[in-house]
Amino acid sequence: MRQIQLLVFIFILLIVYNCNKRVMKFNPEKEKKLSIENNEKFILSFECSPSTGYSWVLDYNSDSTIVEFLEKNMEKKQKELNLLGGKATEKWEFKANKSGKANLIFYYQRSWEDKTPIDSTLYKIKVK
Repeated sequence: MRQIQLLVFIFILLIVYNCNKRVMKFNPEKEKKLSIENNEKFILSFECSPSTGYSWVLDYNSDSTIVEFLEKNMEKKQKELNLLGGKATEKWEFKANKSGKANLIFYYQRSWEDKTPIDSTLYKIKVK
């Protein structure tokens, strides 16, 4: 009897755990397609509010040898520099290394929270 109770308890825990996993459906309006030449560098820019703890996070969903991440920079708007909730722009620089297709998924979230992101964007990159 105790074994059955233990199995039921474990089963319920697994269900609860899987229900709390991040599930993000992409809005087709947030899906962007880019065609890039081989060896070309390109920048993707996102507005953010760093003083609230939110920032964009990259989730590679493809072969990282096709599109290589180079660096990320933050540009704060001068007049909003010291304001709580002030806006900034995150600039992500990449380089196309070889022909092929790559998906770059960006999530807008707080790094310390294990919740579903409040926004997302999918870039479908085609390197010629």
